[in-house]
Amino acid sequence: MRKIYIAFLGIAPYLNCNYVYNDTKVDNVKYIQEAMIKLLCKDFSESDKYIFFLTKDAEKENWNDKSENKGLANTLNEFIPKDNIIKISNFPEGKNENEIWKMFELIYEQINDNDEILVDITHSFRYIPMLMLLILNYAEYMKNYDYKSGLDLFKNKDNVFVLRTFSKIFGLASLRVGWGYGSKKIINALNVIKPPFNVSHIGQMAATESLKDQNFITPI
Repeated sequence: MRKIYIAFLGIAPYLNCNYVYNDTKVDNVKYIQEAMIKLLCKDFSESDKYIFFLTKDAEKENWNDKSENKGLANTLNEFIPKDNIIKISNFPEGKNENEIWKMFELIYEQINDNDEILVDITHSFRYIPMLMLLILNYAEYMKNYDYKSGLDLFKNKDNVFVLRTFSKIFGLASLRVGWGYGSKKIINALNVIKPPFNVSHIGQMAATESLKDQNFITPI
């Protein structure tokens, strides 16, 4: 099984920061992608890949070196073999429907059957995380891949809310039902602002029963 790390590079300046995950700390790191790889990809092997999607401006501003500022490319080359890095240049900005479909296609093409996927959606255009969420939901059904579940990564974090849908793999798109996992603090805050009866009784029943039917989602 291949592991892949997927990231979308932004165009704004990156600042040096300290990052902590569980009991591990990475100090004085400019690019969060470097920090995430050092914190979360320790078990990656020589056959695993790091995939970076770059718009034209992102590649110019933050991937390549600029004057005395080292870009992400050379930063990664200090601790990752070049053959393990996949760069997707000229990634569209999603300014029209054709560009959005092209974005979808470019991302989906990088996912192979049985991949274990770790996705970084921290620094990019704001809608890209939502597009990535859609792609992963379709890929979960269309491709036999594995991924690092948000539940495993953030189950002990009180400032993260994990969202999942029943629309794709469970086939309940028309019922408009999903689920989320988070701390009591976040859930209590959501309950204050959510509208009443936001999920129908039929939707709740169908979602509950679908969780019992594991044969439906087992690959043939």
